[in-house]
Amino acid sequence: MDESVAEAPALPNIALPVFKSLKIAGYELFPGVGRTGIDRPILPGITVIAGINGLGKTTLLNVMLRLLVGPFNPQKVNPFEVGAKSHDLVGWKHARRFFRSRVSDGAVHATARAEISFGTHHLTVERALKDLSIKHLEYDGADLDPTEAEYGRAVVEANRYSALGVRSLRSY
Repeated sequence: MDESVAEAPALPNIALPVFKSLKIAGYELFPGVGRTGIDRPILPGITVIAGINGLGKTTLLNVMLRLLVGPFNPQKVNPFEVGAKSHDLVGWKHARRFFRSRVSDGAVHATARAEISFGTHHLTVERALKDLSIKHLEYDGADLDPTEAEYGRAVVEANRYSALGVRSLRSY
């Protein structure tokens, strides 16, 4: 064996978010069949979102992103450091108007909900599209206080305990 070849550093064991389902209700851009909105499971494997310009593909992806990060954007501490590991969450300047400016009713009753897994842990989050506030939050079947702080705690715990191979926080 050639000892001059350096071993690659061990990568951190992180559980990436995997969307299991997506529901968008009350949003004019996605009326759905019978005006019921979108309510779809997201099956394992590759999902393709295709269509002509102006159908809302990018808006749909933004809904999914905002379900994950809410009214914040990750920002590198040093944007010139390629591969920087440290990121801060900063307020997103369009949070209060992005979705509501795209529809005539201001998205006043529009919500987006997703079931997301992080390894063996499951998170359900529902946000109001008018301001991205959390309306419902659930972690491994238990209701949580619907706040950004509680959401952040749940995401961190899901990643930490998934990385350790722990199946439930209830044992701690």
